[in-house]
Amino acid sequence: MTVKTQDRISTIKELIANTSQIDTSDTNRMVELQDLLNIDGITAYNLWPELDQDERRRLLWLATTACGYDTFRWYLQYMIMPHFIAHIEDQYKTRELELHEKEKKINHKIDMYHERHGKIIAQLREQTQLLQARLDDELHKNRKVKALLRVLRRYLPIV
Repeated sequence: MTVKTQDRISTIKELIANTSQIDTSDTNRMVELQDLLNIDGITAYNLWPELDQDERRRLLWLATTACGYDTFRWYLQYMIMPHFIAHIEDQYKTRELELHEKEKKINHKIDMYHERHGKIIAQLREQTQLLQARLDDELHKNRKVKALLRVLRRYLPIV
């Protein structure tokens, strides 16, 4: 991150901490806020993880009050959505890996006990079928999420 971007982020963080109300009739203050809050996509993307929940809420309040819908949409598109999409993708990849690991463990158990334990083999086969059904369900959900992400990326182009 460049020094200019970091300075801009620290200025915005100070603004968030020091602003408790906005006088919309004070034109000079509104122009000053608009200048501070109109940031590029890289700065917006880097700012979001540095804020806690309350600071994020206050930033969005400041942006919508001082700058209006277009700036709020910009923040949504370049600040919030990339992190949200990455979070969803990570969750589904992790879940898919967990399911594959469980399936491998059960298949390994089946191989180990195949000759010695006939009843256990039947139980393990049932567990495998159940796990396969769950895996298919998760993969179906994952495809839906990927389709949703494609739609989001199409209508909200990300940097």
